[in-house]
Amino acid sequence: MTRRILTHCRWRAAAPVAIAALLCAVPAAAQTSTPALSREAQRYTTLDPDAVLQAMRMRIDRRTAPASCAAIPAQGLPGLTNSHYYFLSEIGGCAALPCFLQQVPSTVHDYATLVVDQACSGANAITETLVLPNRFTLAGVGIDGAGVLGFDLPDNVPAIRFADSSDVVNRMVSIRDLNIAGGCCNQVGIDVSNSQFVRIEHVRLQNFAFGLLGDDAFSILVDGSSIHNNAFNIVIGDNTTAWRVRDSVASQGLMGVHMSPTARGHLLSGGRIESNWGPGVRIDGSMNVVENTWFEGNGAFASTLYGIWVTGEAQKTRILGNLFSSQLLGDAGAETRACYNMSFAANSADVNQC
Repeated sequence: MTRRILTHCRWRAAAPVAIAALLCAVPAAAQTSTPALSREAQRYTTLDPDAVLQAMRMRIDRRTAPASCAAIPAQGLPGLTNSHYYFLSEIGGCAALPCFLQQVPSTVHDYATLVVDQACSGANAITETLVLPNRFTLAGVGIDGAGVLGFDLPDNVPAIRFADSSDVVNRMVSIRDLNIAGGCCNQVGIDVSNSQFVRIEHVRLQNFAFGLLGDDAFSILVDGSSIHNNAFNIVIGDNTTAWRVRDSVASQGLMGVHMSPTARGHLLSGGRIESNWGPGVRIDGSMNVVENTWFEGNGAFASTLYGIWVTGEAQKTRILGNLFSSQLLGDAGAETRACYNMSFAANSADVNQC
């Protein structure tokens, strides 16, 4: 891909000021009008999406800020009818949620399901990072139902993450049936770093810099979800294996799905990747599979028109049975095999290599 960088924002990978230079303010006149993109994504439409991605990732602060929270009583919170299945409205509402999640491990309410049955938005938005306990389910009442987690956070922090760890932990956590929304700037919706066995099902995840992001993360499942209007919708990061993204939508971002150079053995299957400013899917890693997915309206940046871009770093990619409505395949990888794909954009032979 040809890199197009604004003349007032220099990008030099070796320079110590590269991050600040790349993410400098973009004058309104220099921006490209793309109403479908989020406010944060709009700031970077004249910059190379991959360069923006790498710069923004370096700014994320994953430290857990200490909080002063009252301990949960030994006998449990009063008023709960079930110690392992309870509702947000029963534990004190939106304002009580960050402290409750911090205190719940090793209490009578641990290893449980918490149902978000209220709209935590507007004046009731969550203002701290939620740190989910292991072996816990955070649920709502439907992908676009009354259960909403809206966040009003400081810059550069995750909305939802897991406890600190120097290694990869068996989280055994589910996040399901929720609408999760962010604001600005450089925030992460769900950070699954240092985790394995996390299930994200029937979730609407929107308006973050990164919708879903994870480094050192294995066996992450995303199913039946809509991850949209984030600057970067799904970032399968460094040292990751065996993510499964199934029957989900990644749309209206600078990039739909990004697989890093050390992202290995991932599967993207059966969903829709559409209306992303850069490539719908960018693959830098090895032995990844994209199958049975619909691609439409991606790649407006630099007129690449790539539904899938397999870069020169990628190896042994498999692209099987996809439908390219308005884009083609860009492939510079080693041992790529693209078979049984169809395209309305051009002759289907342009998206097949077998």
